[in-house]
Order: sequence, then C-alpha cells, then structure tokens
Amino acid sequence: MLVINAWDDPILGKEDHPIAMAEQHKYLYLETPHHGGHCAFPLKISKHPYSVVRAFEFFKNNT
Repeated sequence: MLVINAWDDPILGKEDHPIAMAEQHKYLYLETPHHGGHCAFPLKISKHPYSVVRAFEFFKNNT
C-alpha cells in the first residue's frame, strides 16, 4: 500500500504521519513530500494530480 502525505498538509500534523508503522510493515510504503497540501497534489504540467501519477508509477514498478 502506498501512502502519500505531504509534510505541509494543513489538516494532518507531522505527528499524524504513520512513520513507525511504515518502518515496521512489509507492505506499507510511506512517501512524505515536503509540499503538496491536502488536495491530491495538483500539478500545473499535467491534467492528473501527482498522487495519481505516483500511484500508477508505484504499482507499475511493484507488481
């Protein structure tokens, strides 16, 4: 499972990131970009948000 949550998320604090869980879990991958907020990481250069692009890339490389 891929979890993407930015450090600058205005809703979740830094203490809410499942860092310890991701370190211990074999199938949980946590990505914490510095920026992105809470709205699916919109991209100016794509019609798809970063979260969708990254999820596709992640599953393509991990199946």
